[in-house]
Amino acid sequence: MTAMDCQRMASDKGLWYLENLVCPIDRTGLRFDGERLRSKNGRCYPIVDGVPVLLVSSGKQTIGLANASIERAQGRSDVIDQRARELYLESLGLNDEEKAEVARLWKGKLTAIDPVVAMIIGATCGNAYKDLTKKLSLTEYPIPSIRLTSASTGDALLDIGCNWGRWSIAAAKKGFSAVGIDPSLGAIMAARRIADELKPDIKYLVADARFLPFRNERFRAVYSYSVLQHFAKEDVRRTLLEVSRVLEPGAVAKIQMANKLAFAAFNSKQAGNRTSPKNLRFAIGRSVGVLSGHRQHADLRGLLLRTWLAMVGFPLHRAEIQACAYCLGGVATIERCYCADAIGG
Repeated sequence: MTAMDCQRMASDKGLWYLENLVCPIDRTGLRFDGERLRSKNGRCYPIVDGVPVLLVSSGKQTIGLANASIERAQGRSDVIDQRARELYLESLGLNDEEKAEVARLWKGKLTAIDPVVAMIIGATCGNAYKDLTKKLSLTEYPIPSIRLTSASTGDALLDIGCNWGRWSIAAAKKGFSAVGIDPSLGAIMAARRIADELKPDIKYLVADARFLPFRNERFRAVYSYSVLQHFAKEDVRRTLLEVSRVLEPGAVAKIQMANKLAFAAFNSKQAGNRTSPKNLRFAIGRSVGVLSGHRQHADLRGLLLRTWLAMVGFPLHRAEIQACAYCLGGVATIERCYCADAIGG
């Protein structure tokens, strides 16, 4: 813990953290003890360069790099990638060759944009952006337009799996007060560097979607792009229930998954407890039969969503579900929108 960390925690952003964050396990309030965030029950969470790291260290992580984030935040010097320790390379989803290239670009100041972003654009933005990966001539960050509108300036939006923050920035441009979370310490640090450069009103922290470290009913919107398809079914169920908890009544959540079957998550080849596309089709066929025609296909999308939500234990008795399909970079994407009542039960 440095003097700069103490200064950051005394800033307006630091005060927001103290007012709105809770322990991700017991959900009690947090206080800053001069070094760490501490819950009323004595659980402690490190602060790295002013960024709270609120990952739950016990149990299996949704992605392996979260373990590197935890170890680096705990001060383990043996895990630090010394090629560019200030970039937290050990907690980025890059192979060793890519990390070496990021370090080279960083030290040589060879890119106009952050070198971490230059390396991971294709992985985080999708196929439509692959041609921009490692493109040293890129001078601007590819910020999309988010399909949400703030009812009033300053509405709080949570970006789950924000990585380097492109959707958080997009939300800030629409008038939201955005909060981005990701289990990658390196990605969050890149997001903060970009926020320092572009000056949007965004708060970032390292956290797990299954254990959201926020007070109840804190957000007017929750957004997540191409994240949950990587989760096991039980982890998705946990995440959705957490989304319900932190949404205000009548608020909205939008979740995109970049594969027309991936909202079933769920590739049986990757994990035995995930729902396979074959099983999803069987469940749909058994419940609604085979549909054809444009109108019926539209209906099928809604039924797919309802069936999938039911499969992960989602309460549907008051659900209002909208669905649409569109194409992005040659990949069919399903977008679903449901209100807080739908997921709150």
